[in-house]
Amino acid sequence: MYQKNYYVSDVFFKLAFGQNDIDSKSLRSFLLRNIIPDVPIVDLSVSNPELTPAMIRMKNNILDIHMQNNLYELDMEMQNSKMTIYLNRRFIHYSCRLIDYQLDAGDTSGKLKELIQIIFIRDTDERCPKLMDDFYAKNQENLLQLGYLQTTIYVYLPYINEIAKTKEELNEFEALLYLIENGNLENIKYEEKEGVITKMKKKYEKFMKNKAMVKEVDERYQVQVDFQEWHDYDVEYA
Repeated sequence: MYQKNYYVSDVFFKLAFGQNDIDSKSLRSFLLRNIIPDVPIVDLSVSNPELTPAMIRMKNNILDIHMQNNLYELDMEMQNSKMTIYLNRRFIHYSCRLIDYQLDAGDTSGKLKELIQIIFIRDTDERCPKLMDDFYAKNQENLLQLGYLQTTIYVYLPYINEIAKTKEELNEFEALLYLIENGNLENIKYEEKEGVITKMKKKYEKFMKNKAMVKEVDERYQVQVDFQEWHDYDVEYA
């Protein structure tokens, strides 16, 4: 049964963080500064802010947020499901496509920019439970591959509940993730220095007033559930 927490829907995620209005830019900047603090986010623009009913209805359409500047490309998406080998391979395949798309016929590899892929997922990695983890090409001495292009960062949303159990007060970034994962901040003490929670709730209230959009999200989610059930059965049968 679908829990009515639209904060974790890929549609609301794209509306909240992937638009070109002031609040969306501010929320996006806040996320990136806390996830990739060593990466400059100057002149980082969203190349795909569009979100139409037709895009929402396509069950396999990835409602990602694709950003780029002169130095690198960055892709961010919400995945409201459990991690599987199939899903992980889909992420890898999509990141490879985003690298490939950078080149036109006749271009050389010198034009390629580094790609950073950030995936918010409602699951944890039992092998190494933590809030965030990153994956990239490296050798046994933990040295990065020379000229490597692709980094994937997972934000394991459920783990924020474990953090909340151990802290009297969440910082603003933790509070934002807690709000996304749980749909509320009831009985949670948190700091708000940049007004991020207020902006996020404002976005959510505006979204909930759009009944047609909410209906599209409900139908999209049900299609995704049906597809996942079919896929799991098909894999088990095979």
